[in-house]
Amino acid sequence: MLSGEQVSSQELFEYGISDQGVFHGNLQGMAMVLSKHDIPVMISESLSEGIVATTMTDEDGNSVIMIDPDWINTVSKSRQGEILVHEMIHAITANALNAPKTAVEAIFNKRAYKIFN
Repeated sequence: MLSGEQVSSQELFEYGISDQGVFHGNLQGMAMVLSKHDIPVMISESLSEGIVATTMTDEDGNSVIMIDPDWINTVSKSRQGEILVHEMIHAITANALNAPKTAVEAIFNKRAYKIFN
């Protein structure tokens, strides 16, 4: 993958689910659920030193997972699975907080606002 290239999280999860080395053990079930969501994944050379992946919010308030182009070479397959699951949870949560689209997300948004504000 090249810097600036974008793929969908669904593509990455489908690949990872078919490759037993990516989503191991308990991650397999989580990956099956998370694969239903479609979060853009962008290759970025601008991540800070030592950061292989992070979740950002774009100008429209939607989550984008940013990954370092070298993560394929520097991170084991099982760790890639862990990182992708971790970032997907951030992305889905941020989307629900920033722009709830369902009744359940709206309830989550209101409860989180009451707790943290």
